[in-house]
Amino acid sequence: MVKPISILMVEDNHGDVLLTEETLYDGKISNVLNSVSHGEAAIEYLEDAKQGKHTLPDLILMDINLPRLNGHEVISYIRKDDALKDTPIFIVSSSRAPADLEKSRPFVQHYLVKPMDLMEFEKGIRKIDQFSFSIMRTEK
Repeated sequence: MVKPISILMVEDNHGDVLLTEETLYDGKISNVLNSVSHGEAAIEYLEDAKQGKHTLPDLILMDINLPRLNGHEVISYIRKDDALKDTPIFIVSSSRAPADLEKSRPFVQHYLVKPMDLMEFEKGIRKIDQFSFSIMRTEK
């Protein structure tokens, strides 16, 4: 049996969370999706996971424009933490700002810009499926 990948989605737009859930389901990507709505909640979730209260995520879907702490601040925290620094991060953000793209590029595996059409979103989500396949291969 295939172990589902654990995904943490850091997104303040509930509609985007629902769309992601639906797209993952439609793509038959075996996953457990947990979501938080702001940067501080992401760090709290990750700290709790390190203490065994949650499963550490195999993948993080991160918005950049978040309340409290923005995505760049959360990414910086993740990359400095020994237990989390190798966790793959996919940015899913409405920001097309070159500064955001350049600032994120060294620290993330993929950058999806929203709003995008549904087909483009699904193509980006398929990258998660490719990623989950690589996790399954390395776990064997």
